[in-house]
Amino acid sequence: MKLLLLITLAFTCLYSANILSYNIYDRTDRVDIMFTFDTPFTGTITQKRHNDKLIVKLNNSSIESPKIKNITSKFVSKLTIAPIGDEVQVIAKVPQNVIMKASKTSDGYGLRLRFMKAIKPALETPADTPDLTQLPTKPDMEISTSYFVVIILLFVSILALLIFKKRLGNASTTNKTFSLFKKNSASHDEVAIRFQKSIDANNKVVMLEFAQEKYLVVLGNTNLLLDKFDTSNIRSKHEFEEMLDTKHQELDQFLKIKKESEAFESYKDKASGIDAVIDDLDLKKA
Repeated sequence: MKLLLLITLAFTCLYSANILSYNIYDRTDRVDIMFTFDTPFTGTITQKRHNDKLIVKLNNSSIESPKIKNITSKFVSKLTIAPIGDEVQVIAKVPQNVIMKASKTSDGYGLRLRFMKAIKPALETPADTPDLTQLPTKPDMEISTSYFVVIILLFVSILALLIFKKRLGNASTTNKTFSLFKKNSASHDEVAIRFQKSIDANNKVVMLEFAQEKYLVVLGNTNLLLDKFDTSNIRSKHEFEEMLDTKHQELDQFLKIKKESEAFESYKDKASGIDAVIDDLDLKKA
């Protein structure tokens, strides 16, 4: 009987997956324990909870010797790995809200035991709460009408804004034009000397501008208006002198008359002096 038991145990160890190594990864939200086997692990995995211990059984597996590990984690505080018969038991000391999930690698050479907090199930919807998918919806025509109303209101608002902006711009332009007109009017009421040229020591020809009209005058001992222009294309001193050349006869006549007038005045002064002398002689004879 003992021989049969030994043969069975040897046969089991021969075909079971032996744990070569294990690693513990302590994360902020979980603890992972990774096992590596010498052959693909094909056994079953069962677990049960006993007080503060979570017992995980790896069927058809083995490990060389028991392992005990203390862990400073909020998920697992102590870990024991021990071979019992044809299985390996992993005993983890965990809080009541910690659960275990197992997963194998695709080739079967690796096994992961993940310890983490249990996820709270979603709250059930009360029976009297209607399903949103069953709520009545507006007809498509009503939605389309609302959409067009919004578009029309937006268009009217933009149009009103453009009209207001245009009126504001026109008012500003009118004010600027009025101010410019006032400035121009004020400047037109002033007498401005555009060009001038001396014709002798005491007289000069001057072009004046007043009230949008131009005047050609002689200023000096005697003031004389030579000509008047409603508009004038004279823009430079050269053009002014060319215009004077066309009026040289009038200027010469003016200078001639002026000289004759001065000679006549001189003669009158001399004649008055002679008369005064004669009167004095007559008085003395008497």
